[in-house]
Amino acid sequence: MPQSLGISFPEAANLSSPIAPQPLDAIEFEFGLFQSRLDCSYLYNDELNSCHLTLTLPDKPPVDSSGYPVMVWFNGGGFMIGSAAWPQYNPSKMAAVAAQNGRPTIIISVNYRVGIFGNMASHDLLEDAKSHGQEGTGNQGLRDQQTALKWVQKNIKGFGGDPSKVTIFGESAGSASCNAHMVAPSSAKLFSRAILESGTVTMVSAFPLDFQDVLYQGLLKKFNITGSTAKERVEAFKNLPLDTIFQALTPAHPHRPTADGYFLDWVPTFADIENKNPRLFPEFMDACMFGCTKDDVLPLFVILISGFHLRNHAERKRNGNY
Repeated sequence: MPQSLGISFPEAANLSSPIAPQPLDAIEFEFGLFQSRLDCSYLYNDELNSCHLTLTLPDKPPVDSSGYPVMVWFNGGGFMIGSAAWPQYNPSKMAAVAAQNGRPTIIISVNYRVGIFGNMASHDLLEDAKSHGQEGTGNQGLRDQQTALKWVQKNIKGFGGDPSKVTIFGESAGSASCNAHMVAPSSAKLFSRAILESGTVTMVSAFPLDFQDVLYQGLLKKFNITGSTAKERVEAFKNLPLDTIFQALTPAHPHRPTADGYFLDWVPTFADIENKNPRLFPEFMDACMFGCTKDDVLPLFVILISGFHLRNHAERKRNGNY
């Protein structure tokens, strides 16, 4: 299967594999519990160049004259880790299966920002965004995904794809991301189908801005940031070394999208689901599939429990409580 690796969302191609900032061994957080170590020596952190996609083209002609159907993948990882550059997300295998079964399909995997780089929101960041003529705060990772979907709509015909037959699909946080785009007004008509594998934005629970701001204020204290204005505090955050951030944030720190009233102006509740609110399934979509991935999140629970245990052990040792 021919591949275009590391196509950045604007236009340029890059064959390297930068990932959204996270511990470079994050792939082992989950997978190291049940499989051999994977070679990830080619990965490196680079926030500004991490927003890229991998596009795999079929080696057979399309079934329909309108072009190939397109599937766009969003990986999971609890919104705190994960990358389309991880080897297990190589889309060529799925593209080969589709071609073998008589439905050649373009498969695209999208890299998006995670952790505080993809989700941090606050009143300071909202003020900073407004000063640059932007709206809303947080949801950086979801905006990355949306930018990729816009790129697909603009460019996929050039690869033989049909922009009217775009299916988004994802697992865990990737699944919740798909659901977020289903209800986000600015993502309307960028796709027509969705496959949700173990996650919705209701279940994952996008945080209100005020709660995100509480988390932000805690980070200000943790990193000893004391600027007198929003601009000074935001700039101080930008200048923090990655190692400092990774050492300070435990696996227990929550990372979630934000109900900011702009990108996510509405987050479905369980009452909306019970009452079959029409916004749950927008008119621009013609199909949606929901499902659960067996044992999803279990490895993350192990990591979280281990994180709590190690942190408590370190604190007690430091305080002489042994």
